[in-house]
Amino acid sequence: MPKITRCEYEELYENAGIKNYQLRDLTDIELIHGYDLTLLPGYEELSTENKKLFEDTVVRLFNGHGLDTRKDLLPKCVHYVEEINFYKFIEEEDCNSVIGQEVYSLIKNRNGKYVHKKRIHRFTYEKGIPFKECKTYSKTYLRFELKGVWYHFTEAYEWY
Repeated sequence: MPKITRCEYEELYENAGIKNYQLRDLTDIELIHGYDLTLLPGYEELSTENKKLFEDTVVRLFNGHGLDTRKDLLPKCVHYVEEINFYKFIEEEDCNSVIGQEVYSLIKNRNGKYVHKKRIHRFTYEKGIPFKECKTYSKTYLRFELKGVWYHFTEAYEWY
């Protein structure tokens, strides 16, 4: 897409009937910015609820940036994930220590249960301690990458 000026963006918003420059949905993003976010890798694998969560959060994220910044916002992929953290009690430190982490994309199987599709990331913080010797805790969230930053969403108004 060729670079366009701020004035041209303002005109696109106004022609779409958006006088306050606040996007309403993914259709507005496609119409004005030329990004069909439903074509992102992982989008089709999301449940209906997670598609809605993605739409709500990405629209809020776009609206939280100025017009000049929005033109460069384009998520690379979106996934519903399970993050598994591995930890072990370290006697010398007298506390639990996080040994590593794995992040898996999740999909629903035919029975409606979420299952691991593929591992997205694996981090090892403490070398030499196998994950199989560790206890685990996990959490799930919607994750997408934007400009090299991972956004984790649990609700439309809550991300980290």
